[in-house]
Amino acid sequence: MEEFKKTFEAVQGYLELGMHAEALCELAALEQDAGPRFEVLALRMTVLRDAGQWDAMREVAALIRRMRPGQAETWIWLADATRHSVSLEAAREILTEAEKSFPENPHIKFQIGCYHCRLGELGPAERYVRAAIALDRRWNQIARGDDDVRELWPSLAADPAGGE
Repeated sequence: MEEFKKTFEAVQGYLELGMHAEALCELAALEQDAGPRFEVLALRMTVLRDAGQWDAMREVAALIRRMRPGQAETWIWLADATRHSVSLEAAREILTEAEKSFPENPHIKFQIGCYHCRLGELGPAERYVRAAIALDRRWNQIARGDDDVRELWPSLAADPAGGE
């Protein structure tokens, strides 16, 4: 267990330094010893995301989502990788499916809103972003700083509560 912790910390250190190849090498050794543990796969996915290796990240995120389909963030991770490696539409489909299982998750709603906005679909984008804000007011501040929903900033500033 101590060896696992040391290697895990080394990978995190490499990641902080932007040394992706070294981090992935350490992870490979860790995976060989520990097998496909959730924590190890999540860290691999984080390294791949930071390195911009979207196809590889999508593969790992898909595995993680299969391991823990009842965890909303695993769907969001897969959608994020899919957005960058396939398309915004494919990513939105993943989260639209996830929304059925997690109808009260503001992060999923916000991300769907982001994808709509990036696709120029401002009506649905605003509805989803406002739904996220209604579930958790913190998403209002997040929305005001997220370039994916830049087109919504004026309406969010004018009526941040959405008429509530």
